Amino acid sequence: HYPLRRQRQMCIRDSNDIEAWYFLCLALYAKTLLLHTPSPQNWQTVIQMCETTISKIEHYKTSSSTDSINNHNLLDEWQLNISLLIIDCQSSLNDEKDTQVKNLASLDNLKAKDPKLNSVIEKYKGRCYNRLRNFDKALFHYQASLKLNKLDQITWHELASLYLTNGKQSAAAMCYKQCLTLLEAAKAPSSDVFSATINLAHFYYKTQQYKLASNVINSALKIHSESYVATLLKGLI
Repeated sequence: HYPLRRQRQMCIRDSNDIEAWYFLCLALYAKTLLLHTPSPQNWQTVIQMCETTISKIEHYKTSSSTDSINNHNLLDEWQLNISLLIIDCQSSLNDEKDTQVKNLASLDNLKAKDPKLNSVIEKYKGRCYNRLRNFDKALFHYQASLKLNKLDQITWHELASLYLTNGKQSAAAMCYKQCLTLLEAAKAPSSDVFSATINLAHFYYKTQQYKLASNVINSALKIHSESYVATLLKGLI
């Protein structure tokens, strides 16, 4: 609770401190995620805080001369991130069809100059269509997201889950393997490679391919020999 309290104090001290408001939104969202069973009021509180922060960002951009183009880009990035938080909260509040349609309309209005940020927008569209059980459109947007950022593990994982849910086991396996291959080729941090390796091992375990799962877990243990997750998964086989 300390980071949340500290951010609130900073906002009270200077109500025009956009950075403080932005990190307050992130802290409040993280706190809500950690609750055992967040109530609708918890999610509404996050949404209200995010909407207030977006209003402050928009007011600041129109009424103040920002220091540089980089500063403007940073404000745009913060505004986009907070808009995506609102969409996450709305889905947590109500996962019905109307909510997903509304979220898609909001996503259509979001654009960023940075390809990686646009990849996030495409990923969120994929999620919405996945929740609407529209396989073809979900697939299209997940693939569009990966064209913009091929090293996004979460998108690869969600695409693999989409394939698996729709009975396309070989395509799901390809996603996990492709993600791992790309991370290794890019010399990504060992933590990212380890996470992708565990995802592949877990996939093999879920699909009862135990020999393959064991081989991949051994690879994961070579990266982090004391990993509790890898050791537990190995013990299940």
